[in-house]
Amino acid sequence: MKFLIVFIAVLLVWRLPFLERSTESAGFKKWLSLWHKINAFKGFNRHVKYSLVVLAPTIIAVFGFCYIQPYFWGLATLVLEILLLVYVLIHADVSRHLDQYQQELTECNLEGAYEVAKKGLSLKESDEEFSTLNERVIKTLLYRWFSYFFLMIFWYVLADVGGVLLAWLSVQYAQENTDDEKACVYLRILEFIPARLVGLTFVLAGNLKHSLPVWRHYLKLWYASNADLLFNIGTAALAEGKEQRQWSCANENAAGAAAELEEWQRLHFYSVSIWLVIIAIATLGGWFL
Repeated sequence: MKFLIVFIAVLLVWRLPFLERSTESAGFKKWLSLWHKINAFKGFNRHVKYSLVVLAPTIIAVFGFCYIQPYFWGLATLVLEILLLVYVLIHADVSRHLDQYQQELTECNLEGAYEVAKKGLSLKESDEEFSTLNERVIKTLLYRWFSYFFLMIFWYVLADVGGVLLAWLSVQYAQENTDDEKACVYLRILEFIPARLVGLTFVLAGNLKHSLPVWRHYLKLWYASNADLLFNIGTAALAEGKEQRQWSCANENAAGAAAELEEWQRLHFYSVSIWLVIIAIATLGGWFL
């Protein structure tokens, strides 16, 4: 049944015209602000803070789902789970803003591309505005898709509603505490296996011989940035022959940088296709077993 719910949610996100959303949740910001109003909260241990802000609402929501499970033959929880998945998955969709970004690059309008990347693609400001613009956009998009699509589905399949809520709230908690590396360790734990699974799909979808050693290198690196992990494995997967792939600088060759985004989109499409096939097979298998 889980795979059927995932399949329906992914299909709804793919086919229905939802508005694109930012990576930040206004509801989570309000929830966190309530805790910040309590003077004693600042002095709490980081584990206690995470437990109160993330674990407590997750546990309460799980009990709520269990309570309404017997009603309406389980249809209420079925619909709520689909709606929950749709809500978190639509945050991964940036197609419209990505098209705008590519259009600005094609027209060599770096200022316009940079503004679109900041507002629509969640790109963080940097002193190196244009020299590494395209690379930073690619890293941001890969990590955004991973965080709001694959990570959510992975933990939903593994731990049901509690899993997806824990992953969602942990992502939001880490975003609100980017300056505190220790506060992000909980998300890092949740991401460790899923990030390497996505890296493996890049290996299978691209240059296997060139990307497999890179994937093996990251396999046991606990403190590696997952954004860098996905980007470096993806770069190796897109390598041609034995040569390491070099990417165009947006300020030197904006049109070339725009064209290279198409290669990343193809790799992303192949990777998503692999997981959609796995979900479809698992859904059909669930009906027959």
